[in-house]
Amino acid sequence: MSAHASVQFGLAVAGGVGTRMHTTGRRQTMNVRVLMVVALLMTIPALVPLVPERVGAQAASFHIVSDGTAKYSYTEEQDWETLGFDDSAWPFVVAPSAGLCDPEPVPPGAPEPIWGEDPQEFQTIFVRKTFTLDAAATASIIACADDDYDLFINGVFIGGNHDGVAGCDLYTNVPLRAGLNVLAMRVVDVVGVCQSLSFDVFPPPEPPANDDVADAVVIPALDFTDMRDTRGATTAPDDPGSCFGGTNVWYAFTPSEEMIIRLSTAGSSYDAAMDVFVSSDGGLSHTDLCAFGQLDFVASAGTTYYFMVSSPSFFGGDLVFAVLDLGAPLQITLSLNATGSFDPKTGVATVGGTVGCNVPGFVFDVNGTLQQKIGRVLLTAQFSTGGFECTPPKTAWSATAASPNGLFTGGKASLSNVSTSACNEGSCDDASISGPVTVKLSGKKQ
Repeated sequence: MSAHASVQFGLAVAGGVGTRMHTTGRRQTMNVRVLMVVALLMTIPALVPLVPERVGAQAASFHIVSDGTAKYSYTEEQDWETLGFDDSAWPFVVAPSAGLCDPEPVPPGAPEPIWGEDPQEFQTIFVRKTFTLDAAATASIIACADDDYDLFINGVFIGGNHDGVAGCDLYTNVPLRAGLNVLAMRVVDVVGVCQSLSFDVFPPPEPPANDDVADAVVIPALDFTDMRDTRGATTAPDDPGSCFGGTNVWYAFTPSEEMIIRLSTAGSSYDAAMDVFVSSDGGLSHTDLCAFGQLDFVASAGTTYYFMVSSPSFFGGDLVFAVLDLGAPLQITLSLNATGSFDPKTGVATVGGTVGCNVPGFVFDVNGTLQQKIGRVLLTAQFSTGGFECTPPKTAWSATAASPNGLFTGGKASLSNVSTSACNEGSCDDASISGPVTVKLSGKKQ
């Protein structure tokens, strides 16, 4: 596999034990993939590995990771993945793997990527790691492989990925027994170049208090910022459909007046996605507002908005979620001057008016049609201007119009289908006058 091969989280696997979380997100390098694992380890204390690794009576303290105490073989043997198999003749793995594509040091606390001696392209490796628990427990497991793999606990198939793309998967609700346990992985380097695998076994983190929409954090006023650990966040069967999926936490806010709201996850340790919902027929209805990082929208007074902040990778991390008041949305008006001018030499007319605004905004355009009847000829010209700032309460505009079938002259003319549009940081508005509106053109003879 190339040094910058894509990493894809696979789809859920039917059969096996536990629950496999999945995403459609992609990573660009193996090093980035390892960093995703680091995010989950921030709150889990590192333990000194033993052979077999033993964990004390507090089940919540166990932490089993890939390291140099695992054993391997390049040859598949009968019942190699089971507890009863004798691996005493197998050598210890090399940690970190010499087949890594990214030679940077492994970040502190991250599981070491491992492989056997003399890694070769297209190898298949069989790895075992034994450990002992003083009590039965339920675990979460992150399995990473370059490329395809199968994961077993105590001889029972947990899951795997066979899409030929290096990646990581999160499995939850995996049962571990009191006493001796064995984690076993079969990994195949399908593409070549890189050879590595890693695993991390840890107690499931506690779900955040706002893990369910019924427990959404009610935001009392803006501006609002919340920081929390979302590594234990879950999905619920009744979660409404969202743009990105993944584990999620919830917030709710009801503005007392119309305002522009900004949602932001800047400063979070992971790529957090945001979806906006409103109540509808006893449930939640998606507003079609969703984004990563930052989302601005106009909120109506008295409407309760529900914000789903999700982790499409299913891993979560340290969330920083801010809801900010950007002020009143932009509202504009359009007016037309009753008089205009013309150049007798060129026949070019000039018309104008004002764009009114309640808050500053950028006017993209003012467009319209100018007509004047001279004898039996109806002169028609389109005019356009724009690209200026509207400063409250109003800003003047002017535009020139030249007809292809004659020269404008002094006297009455008409303006019709005049429109304008403008935006500021969080909102847009438009205004129009269909007309016709009479305008008197005047000018000096040259």
